[in-house]
Amino acid sequence: MLLKEFIVVLVIQAGRLIITVTSRRLATAKQGDYKVEIIKKDIESREDIFLLVKKFYEKLLTDDTISYIFTDVAKIDLDHHLPILVDFWDMVLFGADTYRKNAIQPHMVLHQKSSFEKHHFETWLGYFNTTVDELFDGPVAFSAKQKAKSIATIMQIKIAQMK
Repeated sequence: MLLKEFIVVLVIQAGRLIITVTSRRLATAKQGDYKVEIIKKDIESREDIFLLVKKFYEKLLTDDTISYIFTDVAKIDLDHHLPILVDFWDMVLFGADTYRKNAIQPHMVLHQKSSFEKHHFETWLGYFNTTVDELFDGPVAFSAKQKAKSIATIMQIKIAQMK
C-alpha cells in the first residue's frame, strides 16, 4: 500500500494529542473505517474549574426555564460572579481556602423573591452534569457531579424547612 493511501487524523483535546491512522483515503472512507478517540482529562486546576463554570452558566443562561433567576431575580453580573463560583468549587473539589461564605443563605433569599421549584434543581443539575461530562472525565469530575447533587439536595431540604 502506498503511503498516500494512509490518513493520519490528529485531534488535540484538553491538551492531549490523539493520533489515529487509517489505511483508507478519507474521500472513500465509510463510517467505521476510521476512529478518532478523544481522551478527556480530569478536573485538575482552577483553570479547569473556570472553564467548567463558564460553560455551565452559558448553558443555564440560554434556558428560559431557569435563566430568569440569574438575570431578573439575582441580577448577577457574570464577570463578577464567575470568580466567586470558581472559589466555591475550588474549595469543594480541592479543599482550597478560597471560599468562606455561606453558600446557602443567598439562595434562601432568592427563593423568597422567586420560588425555586424541583424542576429548577433538576435543570441546574442536568446542565452541570452535562457540562462536566462534555469537558472532563476522571475521579474529580465524578466527585464534582456527586457534590453538585448533594448541594442541590441540601438546598431543597433547606427550602422545604422554610415553609
